[in-house]
Amino acid sequence: MISTRLMEPAAKVLVPRIGSDLKSLEMAIRTYSFEWERFPTPDSTENEGFTPPALTSPIPYVVKLPADPYSDDGTYPYRYEVASSTGEETAIFLSPGPDRVIGFPFEDLVKHGVRGFNRWLYAPTNGVKSAGDIFRVVTEKRDTTNTN
Repeated sequence: MISTRLMEPAAKVLVPRIGSDLKSLEMAIRTYSFEWERFPTPDSTENEGFTPPALTSPIPYVVKLPADPYSDDGTYPYRYEVASSTGEETAIFLSPGPDRVIGFPFEDLVKHGVRGFNRWLYAPTNGVKSAGDIFRVVTEKRDTTNTN
């Protein structure tokens, strides 16, 4: 068991790194979306719900998918989900944060969009015991009148 005092310095390093990783993934997905007019679907092979390999090949929107340091063993990619509603598509990249528990209700993202999800956001001022997740939401308007 690792003491909370030892976890605090790690969180001070890892949380900003996660923020940087999620920003890079946002830029990659926006570029992908610009070219393909949609977000890539989540990986549905062996790692369902994780950042899709489509961001690395055949066109490298990112060189390598970053690993979430707060995943089970620190080697899995960040969680990734996509929800669509009329005229809008929303993607979310997520890390469970220092508590390593995902509390973000993905099913509510599909039903209600992203409004009101700040309550699930990790707050570093609460220390490593904070129950929030670290996430980045990307929303794009889609032209649903185009029949191509």
